[in-house]
Amino acid sequence: MVAVSEAQNATITDTLAYLKSIEARKTEFVGQPFSKLLSELKIDILIFTPIGSNPTDIKQEMSTVFRTKIPKNLNEYKYPCIDIIWLSYVNIDQSLSIAEQTGTFGKWTDNAKQHYQKFVVADLYIRWGEN
Repeated sequence: MVAVSEAQNATITDTLAYLKSIEARKTEFVGQPFSKLLSELKIDILIFTPIGSNPTDIKQEMSTVFRTKIPKNLNEYKYPCIDIIWLSYVNIDQSLSIAEQTGTFGKWTDNAKQHYQKFVVADLYIRWGEN
């Protein structure tokens, strides 16, 4: 089952502008569980990608990319996404296990939401998702 936010009733016509408005308010989310941001998003997260590892411990996920569009080809990776840096590292094995349950991409499911919602945001930024 795909996780859907209750706040996602409004139609967003400019994804980048909307996400940049979230980034401008990031002080509201930094130091808070990811669930706070999730509860306020008015756009669906469709996929997630665990990123990087701590060079001294490869089991540590330092950040995660959340995308609002599922890329169908290489050009569609150039679409705005939300990068979250975690205050405490996330176990990347658990994240990858959840991502791999849905095939090629880590589809945003209730299981993924349950996994990430408790982790505390250290920083967030919006970028074009080239990778």
